[in-house]
Amino acid sequence: MIQAINDKAYFRKYAYENQFEFISVLLEHFFETPKDFEKNHPTLYGHVKRMINYNEKNFIA
Repeated sequence: MIQAINDKAYFRKYAYENQFEFISVLLEHFFETPKDFEKNHPTLYGHVKRMINYNEKNFIA
Protein backbone atom coordinates (compact mmCIF):
# COMPACT_ATOMS: atom_id res chain seq x y z
CA MET A 1 0.00 0.00 0.00
CA ILE A 2 2.82 2.43 0.83
CA GLN A 3 4.40 1.95 -2.58
CA ALA A 4 1.05 2.56 -4.29
CA ILE A 5 0.63 5.78 -2.31
CA ASN A 6 4.11 6.97 -3.29
CA ASP A 7 3.74 5.98 -6.95
CA LYS A 8 0.65 8.10 -7.55
CA ALA A 9 2.17 11.32 -6.15
CA TYR A 10 -1.35 12.31 -5.13
CA PHE A 11 -0.55 13.67 -1.68
CA ARG A 12 1.32 16.87 -0.91
CA LYS A 13 5.04 16.42 -0.24
CA TYR A 14 4.82 17.44 3.40
CA ALA A 15 2.52 14.47 4.05
CA TYR A 16 5.65 12.36 4.27
CA GLU A 17 7.36 14.46 6.96
CA ASN A 18 5.92 12.38 9.81
CA GLN A 19 2.82 10.41 10.78
CA PHE A 20 1.02 13.49 12.09
CA GLU A 21 1.40 15.38 8.83
CA PHE A 22 0.30 12.29 6.94
CA ILE A 23 -2.93 12.06 8.94
CA SER A 24 -3.48 15.80 8.46
CA VAL A 25 -3.10 15.51 4.71
CA LEU A 26 -5.40 12.48 4.61
CA LEU A 27 -8.09 14.43 6.44
CA GLU A 28 -7.61 17.45 4.19
CA HIS A 29 -8.16 15.31 1.11
CA PHE A 30 -11.06 13.48 2.72
CA PHE A 31 -12.98 16.71 3.31
CA GLU A 32 -11.69 18.94 0.50
CA THR A 33 -11.68 16.50 -2.43
CA PRO A 34 -13.51 13.37 -1.29
CA LYS A 35 -14.41 12.05 -4.74
CA ASP A 36 -10.86 12.37 -6.03
CA PHE A 37 -9.48 10.84 -2.85
CA GLU A 38 -11.86 7.88 -3.07
CA LYS A 39 -11.07 7.41 -6.77
CA ASN A 40 -7.29 7.54 -6.32
CA HIS A 41 -7.05 5.62 -3.03
CA PRO A 42 -10.30 3.74 -2.32
CA THR A 43 -8.85 1.55 0.43
CA LEU A 44 -7.21 4.45 2.22
CA TYR A 45 -10.40 6.49 1.84
CA GLY A 46 -12.32 3.65 3.51
CA HIS A 47 -9.82 3.51 6.37
CA VAL A 48 -10.13 7.26 7.00
CA LYS A 49 -13.92 7.01 6.85
CA ARG A 50 -13.89 4.30 9.51
CA MET A 51 -11.22 6.08 11.57
CA ILE A 52 -13.37 9.19 11.98
CA ASN A 53 -16.65 7.22 12.08
CA TYR A 54 -17.95 9.24 9.13
CA ASN A 55 -21.58 8.78 8.11
CA GLU A 56 -23.02 10.91 5.30
CA LYS A 57 -26.49 10.67 6.85
CA ASN A 58 -25.32 12.82 9.77
CA PHE A 59 -24.52 15.77 7.50
CA ILE A 60 -26.88 18.15 5.74
CA ALA A 61 -25.84 19.01 2.20
